[in-house]
Amino acid sequence: MNGLLALIALVGLVLFAIGRWIISAHARDISIWWCWGIRFVPLADIMFLARYWELGKSGALTSLLGLALVLPAVGKSVWDKKHPAVDPYAALFAKLSGDQKNGMFVEISTTHEARVHLAEKKIQRLNDRMAPWFQAMQARRAALKSDEAVAAFNEEAAAYSALLAVAREEAATLADLRAKTYTGWTQITLEDAQPFLEEMMRNADRD
Repeated sequence: MNGLLALIALVGLVLFAIGRWIISAHARDISIWWCWGIRFVPLADIMFLARYWELGKSGALTSLLGLALVLPAVGKSVWDKKHPAVDPYAALFAKLSGDQKNGMFVEISTTHEARVHLAEKKIQRLNDRMAPWFQAMQARRAALKSDEAVAAFNEEAAAYSALLAVAREEAATLADLRAKTYTGWTQITLEDAQPFLEEMMRNADRD
């Protein structure tokens, strides 16, 4: 919708510019002063049309048509500013009672703690796997003799590096989870509450 109105407005601006050019061209045929006056003096174009309507009406009507095409986009913009779209989740969240918000807080904080605990266990398992692996690789490195042994070691080192990258991603995820704490429902964001609000909307639709 907005794209269509913008396209129509663009066509309107082009027509308006063409209409102004037509008026200016006719004014130039009469006098260069009329041409400059229309370009730079306020209301000079109206005075020109009042005196030379038959000569300038084609340009005036083209400009008016262009303005008419611009008006819908301008009206839509004014309407959108005076009537901003209401986020349905924000509206629903604002209507929740204190008990509903507290219940949502308990569920969100419990789920968050479980995610933190799960992420910690995952990091611990990765560390338990990688620490002895790294030590074993370090111990074997000095004993590498043949090209085949070096190639096999390099493949293993690449696999270790890939797992290390995964461990770093998991550590970053854990850090983000730990950085977010919940001590009351006032800390719940719409992003946190959205799954619960969606469930409430679905239940309301069923009813």
